[in-house]
Amino acid sequence: MAPMPRSIASLMSHLRLAGERIAALSAPRRVGYIGSYGAGNLGDDAAYLAARELLRQARPTQYAHPTVEARLRRLGLSGAGYFSQVILGGGTLINPSAVEVTRSVLRLGIPMWSLGTGVGGWGYGMSARPDIREWAPLLAGFEGIGVRGPRSKAALEEIGVSRAEVVGDLALALALDQAMPCADPPRFAVNVIRSSREDGCSWTDEGLADALCSAARVLEGQGFRAVLVGMHEDDRAPLARLAARLGRPAEPVHVPRSPEQFFGLVGPCVFSVCVRLHAAVLSTCAGVPPLVLAYRDKNWDFVDSMELETWCLTLDRVEERHIQDATLGLASQAAGLRVTTLARAHVFRNRLRDYVGSLAAAAEGATPTA
Repeated sequence: MAPMPRSIASLMSHLRLAGERIAALSAPRRVGYIGSYGAGNLGDDAAYLAARELLRQARPTQYAHPTVEARLRRLGLSGAGYFSQVILGGGTLINPSAVEVTRSVLRLGIPMWSLGTGVGGWGYGMSARPDIREWAPLLAGFEGIGVRGPRSKAALEEIGVSRAEVVGDLALALALDQAMPCADPPRFAVNVIRSSREDGCSWTDEGLADALCSAARVLEGQGFRAVLVGMHEDDRAPLARLAARLGRPAEPVHVPRSPEQFFGLVGPCVFSVCVRLHAAVLSTCAGVPPLVLAYRDKNWDFVDSMELETWCLTLDRVEERHIQDATLGLASQAAGLRVTTLARAHVFRNRLRDYVGSLAAAAEGATPTA
């Protein structure tokens, strides 16, 4: 089937958004959400679904580009008359990519706050350390500044923003109440992403496949089986290369479409090895300790917040043997880390709930309860 023309896809997206706004008219409060959703990236989708869970009574809907919101405002479906608040959501958005939409919200006088947002570069398509100085005056107008981790907080302090608080990655609100039993025979999940020299990375996904293959062969000798899990269709090719390196070209590559599907695949694993940030975040939501192969500061931001520094390697600074040693080291200790991992995720699930509750109470003119 031929892909849908972009103009038609855009129109359908806008009609869907208008339908959601109409459906939410009866809600006592309505909140706009700045952040991607529905574009095939499970990490972004998980953050949005977490916001909907936390703000269930407020019926959050995506806040679109200012030109789209201007059209919806003429229909009474946007602007200060529609939204009680707008949140800057999950993902790494405090960078140049979200400046325009944030400025447009503040100009309309709609109260804003951030919810587990990351600061810095969001991935290979952006500088690792973009200029964020223009955020200082914008954040001065926020009702609350809740960020993913200590590195995000420190980056804002460097530009004079001192009232940010670490509330955790937004997707941690999806943490399960209990970890799933481990599968027998044991499994470990693997997530990698496409990378190349052109991406500014010293590792290519082919090189990473070689490094992980060495560890996987040792683990297979111990009875483990690798579960290949992508967070986006773009992850399918590098994971297939890993399967071929393992001598199993027909090994299925899973690309779950929802957090529930991810938990079903990864929850029974003893541990995971993750390059994408939210593969690691959702692993911890299921109590599965991750080995994080950090390709951006955002990975370390999350790791620092969760006290998982022992199990994080910066890809640009490691050799193949370091990855193998860390993978095998985590495999030997992971069973004893599952309870602690889920408990840490629960700390931030509760912190996110408290933060949202405090801001909701303030918006209603009430005094937040402890």
